[in-house]
Amino acid sequence: MSQEANRWQIVIQAPISSIKTSKVHYLIPASEPTLNLCANIISSLSNRYPVPSILGYNGKGKFDAKEAHIAKLYSIERYLHGKQADDLVIVVDGHDVLAQLPAEVMIERYFEIIERHNTILADRFGLSVDQALKQGYRQSILFGADKACFPRLRDEPQCWAVPESFLPHRVYGKHTQDRSMRYADPKYLNSGTVIGPLGDLREVIEAALLLIENTWNATFKYRNSDQYYLGKLYARQELQRSKDLTGSSTTPGSSKKMPPDDAFGSDRTDFHIVVDHESAFTVTQCANVEWMRNIAFTTPDYKSIVKNDNPKKGHPFKPFSIQMPGNVVSALTRLYEVFNQELPATQWIKRIKLGTNTATGHIYPFYHGTCKKSNFITRYMDLWIYPYARELLQDAAQARGPLTERMVNERHWISARDSPKGGLGGVYTDDGDGFIPLEDFCSGFINQLIPAS
Repeated sequence: MSQEANRWQIVIQAPISSIKTSKVHYLIPASEPTLNLCANIISSLSNRYPVPSILGYNGKGKFDAKEAHIAKLYSIERYLHGKQADDLVIVVDGHDVLAQLPAEVMIERYFEIIERHNTILADRFGLSVDQALKQGYRQSILFGADKACFPRLRDEPQCWAVPESFLPHRVYGKHTQDRSMRYADPKYLNSGTVIGPLGDLREVIEAALLLIENTWNATFKYRNSDQYYLGKLYARQELQRSKDLTGSSTTPGSSKKMPPDDAFGSDRTDFHIVVDHESAFTVTQCANVEWMRNIAFTTPDYKSIVKNDNPKKGHPFKPFSIQMPGNVVSALTRLYEVFNQELPATQWIKRIKLGTNTATGHIYPFYHGTCKKSNFITRYMDLWIYPYARELLQDAAQARGPLTERMVNERHWISARDSPKGGLGGVYTDDGDGFIPLEDFCSGFINQLIPAS
């Protein structure tokens, strides 16, 4: 196994002699403060993510996110330049994403998800994971997933060449295989949330920008969609993997369009891109609403009993249980201690409600409000952090040291950037202003988002 491949396998403990420390970067492309952006920031700080770096802030020209979505790619590329390749990076859209679970849960879960996807990829080629890694087949860049392809260009490979999900048959009900979007498995790349090693993500962003430069068409309707270009990279990767597997390209019809190789400016096809079919990283709201439930895990062993079926499934239903993972219990317990409440943490945890995809059984770390934006602040106020936001922010601003209680992937993980101690924390910007306290950055919105003491 290569050193690069081995580095990104999940390991929980390691010999003392090999202990190292890596950084976690939390990036939010956004040009100016808004109510939704400030809700995003408060949710992440409260859950102990690193102090966000706001990219493209007051951006001009190609960095102006108000003008085009692809501006965020230029801002991300600028930020990632020159930094450690094996740091971990989380990038979320500014105005429709919320963090629900603590950072340490997401860090551990990322490696668990990637381990699962690497096994599935190896199985696809009839290889062991070690054999697949030696041949260069690995996953590392995890994007959110949509149930429908957007932009809707059905003949383009990002809409037909991507793999099916590995979810159990009919996980969304007996109509899963019909043409209704709500019953479809999520399998299309959504660029609004992504997590992965910094070096790999840097290469993905650079490849997307090269594709933009080589194919730019000022009259094309979706020319400013970052998702359009990133989806093409994903599709090209999967087409090549299918060719490697079968010995021929897969073009199921004369109308299907193949991406011209010269458009990409490179022979490289594999960027280790994969999408989150399970909502184990991010749930995208569009066509998932019926399975997104805020549920309490009330049993002595931290389970939630789902007693009501989705009425649109239309098949016999039996109540079932969803287990809260132990690391979620542990992480929430540590944050709860901030409040100094008399109620035991075990009782408090059983009273709060957590957003859960009841089809896949995952409590999702991130919520992405695709399609409908009008309910975003309501979603924010439903988060467990909302009543305690002030205390959580104050404590987070003082916090230092590892983000996880134990080592993950043979290392400790620390914030790429901490805030100056005191106050409610804040953000860093890339326009030369440096650190801006939350009270200043969100001055017009903070009273709406943080309950009075």
